[in-house]
Amino acid sequence: MTEPYPYARQVIDIVGGAIRTAAIIGRNRFTVHKFTYPIGKSGGYGGMIPMADAIKLLEHGEATGDYFLTPQDFFKLRHVPQEDGS
Repeated sequence: MTEPYPYARQVIDIVGGAIRTAAIIGRNRFTVHKFTYPIGKSGGYGGMIPMADAIKLLEHGEATGDYFLTPQDFFKLRHVPQEDGS
Protein backbone atom coordinates (compact mmCIF):
# COMPACT_ATOMS: atom_id res chain seq x y z
CA MET A 1 0.00 0.00 0.00
CA THR A 2 1.42 3.39 -0.91
CA GLU A 3 1.25 6.29 1.48
CA PRO A 4 -1.14 9.08 0.47
CA TYR A 5 1.57 11.70 1.06
CA PRO A 6 5.11 10.34 1.43
CA TYR A 7 6.49 13.61 2.78
CA ALA A 8 6.77 12.46 6.39
CA ARG A 9 8.65 9.30 5.40
CA GLN A 10 11.09 11.29 3.24
CA VAL A 11 11.76 13.85 5.97
CA ILE A 12 12.27 11.15 8.62
CA ASP A 13 14.76 9.41 6.32
CA ILE A 14 16.65 12.65 5.66
CA VAL A 15 16.88 13.41 9.38
CA GLY A 16 18.25 9.95 10.11
CA GLY A 17 15.32 7.77 11.14
CA ALA A 18 12.40 7.76 13.54
CA ILE A 19 14.45 7.59 16.74
CA ARG A 20 16.62 10.56 15.78
CA THR A 21 13.59 12.53 14.57
CA ALA A 22 11.80 11.79 17.85
CA ALA A 23 14.78 13.02 19.89
CA ILE A 24 14.94 16.29 17.95
CA ILE A 25 11.24 17.11 18.23
CA GLY A 26 10.77 15.79 21.77
CA ARG A 27 8.24 13.06 20.96
CA ASN A 28 8.45 9.29 21.12
CA ARG A 29 9.32 7.19 18.08
CA PHE A 30 5.84 5.68 17.93
CA THR A 31 4.34 9.12 17.35
CA VAL A 32 6.92 9.79 14.64
CA HIS A 33 5.90 6.57 12.90
CA LYS A 34 2.25 7.72 13.07
CA PHE A 35 3.19 10.71 10.92
CA THR A 36 3.53 8.23 8.04
CA TYR A 37 0.21 6.41 8.61
CA PRO A 38 -2.97 7.31 6.69
CA ILE A 39 -5.50 9.42 8.57
CA GLY A 40 -7.83 7.16 10.51
CA LYS A 41 -5.33 4.31 10.85
CA SER A 42 -3.95 4.00 14.38
CA GLY A 43 -3.90 7.75 14.92
CA GLY A 44 -2.19 8.46 11.60
CA TYR A 45 -1.34 11.94 10.41
CA GLY A 46 -1.81 11.22 6.71
CA GLY A 47 1.86 11.49 5.84
CA MET A 48 2.16 15.00 7.21
CA ILE A 49 4.37 16.28 10.03
CA PRO A 50 2.69 18.81 12.34
CA MET A 51 3.92 22.36 11.77
CA ALA A 52 5.43 22.82 15.24
CA ASP A 53 7.50 19.67 14.73
CA ALA A 54 8.44 20.66 11.19
CA ILE A 55 9.78 23.98 12.50
CA LYS A 56 11.89 22.16 15.09
CA LEU A 57 13.35 19.91 12.38
CA LEU A 58 14.07 22.85 10.08
CA GLU A 59 15.73 24.84 12.86
CA HIS A 60 17.80 21.89 14.06
CA GLY A 61 19.08 21.11 10.57
CA GLU A 62 19.99 24.74 9.98
CA ALA A 63 21.70 25.13 13.38
CA THR A 64 23.73 21.91 13.23
CA GLY A 65 24.25 21.35 9.52
CA ASP A 66 23.52 17.65 10.08
CA TYR A 67 20.95 17.58 7.26
CA PHE A 68 19.32 19.99 4.82
CA LEU A 69 15.56 20.50 4.71
CA THR A 70 13.37 23.21 3.22
CA PRO A 71 9.70 23.98 3.96
CA GLN A 72 8.84 22.39 0.60
CA ASP A 73 10.09 19.03 1.89
CA PHE A 74 7.08 18.91 4.22
CA PHE A 75 4.33 19.33 1.64
CA LYS A 76 3.73 19.63 -2.07
CA LEU A 77 2.54 22.95 -3.36
CA ARG A 78 -0.44 22.68 -5.63
CA HIS A 79 0.34 23.86 -9.15
CA VAL A 80 -1.35 27.18 -9.76
CA PRO A 81 -1.56 28.05 -13.46
CA GLN A 82 0.02 31.33 -14.51
CA GLU A 83 -1.97 33.90 -16.43
CA ASP A 84 -0.22 32.82 -19.64
CA GLY A 85 -1.73 29.33 -19.17
CA SER A 86 1.41 27.46 -18.10
